[in-house]
Amino acid sequence: MTMKTSDTAESTSTVKDDLTERVKELEEVKVAGGSIVDDKPSFCADSKFLFVINDGAVHGYNVATGELAGSLEGAHPIVALSPEPSNPRQLITADASGSMILWDFVLATSLKKWSLSHLLTEGSTVAGLVRPAGWSKPLLLVRGPGTEEPLADLLRQPTKKEGRPARPVLREVRRGAAGRWEVDCGWQGRLVAAIVKRNELLVRNLWNKDSAAKQKYSSLRTDADRPFTCVACHPSEATVAAGDSSGRLLLWRRLLAGDQPPVRSVLHWHTLPVPSVGFSPEGTYLVSGGGECVLVFWQTHDEKPSFVPRLGMAIRHVTVSPDNQLVVTSHSDNVLRLVTPQRQVSRVIHGLTWGAGGAPSTGLVLEPRSGAVLLNGAVGHLQLFCPHTRRDLYSLDVVQTNYLTRERTGAPVTCDVTRVAVTSDGAWMATLEERDDGQSTAERRLKIWEFDDTKQSFVLNTCVEDPHESSVTALEFQPGDAAKVAPLAVTTGTDGAIKYWSLVDDSDIYGAKRCWSCDAVGSHHRLPAGCAAFSADGERLAVGFAASVTVWAPTTNTLQHTLSNVTVRGDVRQVAFGRGECSHLLVSRTDSGLRVWSLQSLTLTARIDVHVTSLVADPLSEYMAAFSASNKVFVFRPSSTRPVHQAALGRPVSAACFVPHQRPRPDLPEWQRASQLFFLNDQQALHTLDVPEAAGGAAGSVPSADVIGGQVRPTPFGALVAEQRRSAVTSAETVDQSEVTPGLQKSLELLEGPSHTMPPLTRICLPFLLGLLPPPVSDDVEMTETPQPEGQGDDSDSGEKDDSAAAATAAAAADDDDDKEEDEEEEISPAELETRLDNLLNMDFSWLTV
Repeated sequence: MTMKTSDTAESTSTVKDDLTERVKELEEVKVAGGSIVDDKPSFCADSKFLFVINDGAVHGYNVATGELAGSLEGAHPIVALSPEPSNPRQLITADASGSMILWDFVLATSLKKWSLSHLLTEGSTVAGLVRPAGWSKPLLLVRGPGTEEPLADLLRQPTKKEGRPARPVLREVRRGAAGRWEVDCGWQGRLVAAIVKRNELLVRNLWNKDSAAKQKYSSLRTDADRPFTCVACHPSEATVAAGDSSGRLLLWRRLLAGDQPPVRSVLHWHTLPVPSVGFSPEGTYLVSGGGECVLVFWQTHDEKPSFVPRLGMAIRHVTVSPDNQLVVTSHSDNVLRLVTPQRQVSRVIHGLTWGAGGAPSTGLVLEPRSGAVLLNGAVGHLQLFCPHTRRDLYSLDVVQTNYLTRERTGAPVTCDVTRVAVTSDGAWMATLEERDDGQSTAERRLKIWEFDDTKQSFVLNTCVEDPHESSVTALEFQPGDAAKVAPLAVTTGTDGAIKYWSLVDDSDIYGAKRCWSCDAVGSHHRLPAGCAAFSADGERLAVGFAASVTVWAPTTNTLQHTLSNVTVRGDVRQVAFGRGECSHLLVSRTDSGLRVWSLQSLTLTARIDVHVTSLVADPLSEYMAAFSASNKVFVFRPSSTRPVHQAALGRPVSAACFVPHQRPRPDLPEWQRASQLFFLNDQQALHTLDVPEAAGGAAGSVPSADVIGGQVRPTPFGALVAEQRRSAVTSAETVDQSEVTPGLQKSLELLEGPSHTMPPLTRICLPFLLGLLPPPVSDDVEMTETPQPEGQGDDSDSGEKDDSAAAATAAAAADDDDDKEEDEEEEISPAELETRLDNLLNMDFSWLTV
């Protein structure tokens, strides 16, 4: 990174600052995001956790709450996983080199490691794991080297007794419509089926000793113009289901039966290709999903469908839980939905939601009220994500229209949010939504939202149809103290107009209200207006027109300066004002690099000849960050000749933002003390630059005890469960559970009696609840006379202490007398005993007949 400047005295003063700030070594750390829908999710054996692969790590989600319970990460990126059917806490993972690890998910520790690299040929890699029912070892999917078309072989791991190379089960397994390897096992581990050609399925009998299967292989075909897209095997029958590109589901029954041909049936409801299909654990029904955003349940006995419609965006994978209580659907917007047998969505699991396109068109915009960032979510939505807590706060439906699903002829162009801006106090938010398919009239709407303290969300205040005659290129709010009194928004467009929007009174006979209206319009030589930015105090507005930068007074809509230079080549893509000591400087970004302008001398003071793709400024300091096309980040001051920090990044950056810290971070360098830099790469993963120890503590791969259910407050019923799960190791001292668990004795009494002899709940509710309360703290205090040194305390204090001590001693003596009386055996006279028996006979026992 080279910078040329005319101010040499300033360069010598900043070199020392650069050296002192490079104290901490920062690393690129992933905060959130990444795809959780590329691979098919898997349930653990007891269906309490759901495992997905996200950027080479395994994430486990609690099915009951939908929260992330923990993550597992190996030395190399994980490419496949297989839960252990005999232990719900364990799972096996594999990386591309063949390293296998057996994990305990609850403890987040590896129990066993081994390598299968000796089974791989040179250049081949592990692509997946397939576990037939009843098999102790999973089958390996190995992708060969140098294959133009993605093909993989299904291999069987040899046992120690065999001592021979891995035996191929199926060759040339292909990927399906969802991008995964289409292979599945069924019939109690005796059958495997896979797509080996575009229109051919190959089914093999894995159990050669099976007398019921008279065939070893069976080939199933479909039409040449309807290639297979997915495959699934029945868990207990020789039945295979496959989807094709025309939306059909083909079922073959009675496979591998020798002379008898298989029976085929066709289930057709989908209009688009079926990317995923699966059987229930008992095989009583079949589930499928696709681009229609509808989950379809097919009953296998009558082949009739039932539907769960409008599940967000297109479905990529479907998986049924082992306990048959949930169906998880993976969607193209990076969302997992858990559907119950009652056809209801019980939980939604997502991190950073994806839209219809790639990079978010809105970028990352700081929402100052919550300290989170706004970016595109699902189509027509904005999501508010807090990078410090790594939580999705809420989603706002901006467009407020139903999502248009894909059709066979193509995908319709939907209206989506393209720009967003928020005031410095978070009271107002402006959004721009556009739709232009190139055939019909383009749609553009400017919506301004007001934050509602009662609803704790933004509420629509003003909607403007066609704010500009053509595309809108910038949307900004004026910062500073003046904007709090009279808020001002600015939009620019390719029609050459700069429009100023202000808040006006719109009261009528129905009540007082206010709305936004266009107050003034500016232009510059009929050139298309590009980017725009306000200064920190809101007194200046910079707008790019072609290769020139213009500076305006926003309150009067007057042009103050025009900045241009022969060295500036290409249109101005972005402008940013300096802050603090650099408030007199203006930085512009073009295709040829960065240019620094002085607003005092109206001259070009420095230039940076680097192809910069994004420029962001810290709202709380004078630092800026520039991201280059070579995947590097440079942090600098506009007044400095050298960057204070530079680093190479793993992938291209599509958006970035500085977010203020929620608590002080003295361990970070000076340029990140006020705010932390977050950036989104081309894979929709949110990253930051942080010190390694702080990043490791924040990531946290160990599952949370609260999420898993480990450490809970002692309760009566929890103590009863603990009695059944007592460890075999006996402790030296036995602790009475009734002493540490309030209400345990009452609970035992309630559970010991038969249910048909219990009184009504109206009679036992109050005594039972009182029994759950902890016993009151005793006021008995042992008092001992201690000599008090002379000169300490006054007479009044000593008198009060003597009185309280005497009272406590008397109370203790009275309690001792009561205890002695209670210990003595109570003598009951015959008359008293007869009276008590009469009272017992007169009691109401009508509740016994209920």
